[in-house]
Amino acid sequence: ERDPALRFLSGYFFIASLFFFGYFAVYSVFAEAGAYGWILVSLAPFGLVSLIQFAYRFPGTKFARESRIVLAVSLFFSVLVFGEYLFRFFSLPIKWHNFSFNPGYRSFYIPVLVVVLYLWTASVFFRQWRSTSKESGDDGSLPEGMLSPLSRDARIARTFALIVSGDFIFSVIITVWIVFKVFPVELIDFIQNTGFLVIYLLYVLV
Repeated sequence: ERDPALRFLSGYFFIASLFFFGYFAVYSVFAEAGAYGWILVSLAPFGLVSLIQFAYRFPGTKFARESRIVLAVSLFFSVLVFGEYLFRFFSLPIKWHNFSFNPGYRSFYIPVLVVVLYLWTASVFFRQWRSTSKESGDDGSLPEGMLSPLSRDARIARTFALIVSGDFIFSVIITVWIVFKVFPVELIDFIQNTGFLVIYLLYVLV
């Protein structure tokens, strides 16, 4: 019954693996070739496209027509920003910066799109929690219904909603740093390393 949902979740983790391998290449290969790891990092929106579709299908397929529309729209914008990044990546020279080689262009659009997609994913999970709660006889009210949903599926949908909300906040912090550089590099490195470890551990556990 949940095979389609698990396929989309597997797709999210696959792209997340490419994302982290890209970071590994960027900061481990001290040559211009390491900068090409940013291309893998820039695949992040496609992972969120897959995560949104998982949200629409867990714990059951709801909002089917909406999910198809969102799939088309999110894919369109993901291809658009990824294509724009590739064009500028190969148009500008690679240079040494912050202890590693980096392309001359840092995308503004990719992190902003990632934040929007995380927010949408969280909203879908919250809707799944409310819908599943009502099906199990709970009215899905706040905060009681969120603290102790009656059904297992409602609890898991609620938990995913909270984890993705945390991922959304984490992505906002990273995006603010990319755009405005308001935090020291050491602080943002600590936030990234800790955030990635905690959030992805929670995904796997749930």
